Amino acid sequence: MTTSVLNATDRPDIRSALEARLSGASRRPVISRIGELEYLAQADWHIAEVKRHITRQRLRVEHALDTGQRSELADSMLHAFEASLRAFETHRKLVLNQLKRRLSE
Repeated sequence: MTTSVLNATDRPDIRSALEARLSGASRRPVISRIGELEYLAQADWHIAEVKRHITRQRLRVEHALDTGQRSELADSMLHAFEASLRAFETHRKLVLNQLKRRLSE
């Protein structure tokens, strides 16, 4: 088995590495349809995770109220999770719109 060690001069230049991936005059990185589908899957995963957090947090709030405990912190955390869910859903819509545009091109 052989290993190679990169010298500082052997490192690829990030600009030249990206140059091949930039599209014409727009100079925007090109993201493949597969990449966008991966982004969509990742967005779906994040949404599912946040929904699980919301479900658990609602149980914590309910338990706090049922046992006469203070629920301000639990309520605050629940609102934060709900805000995260809205952000992830908005991001998912953006990814879907990008996919639709790409498919119509």
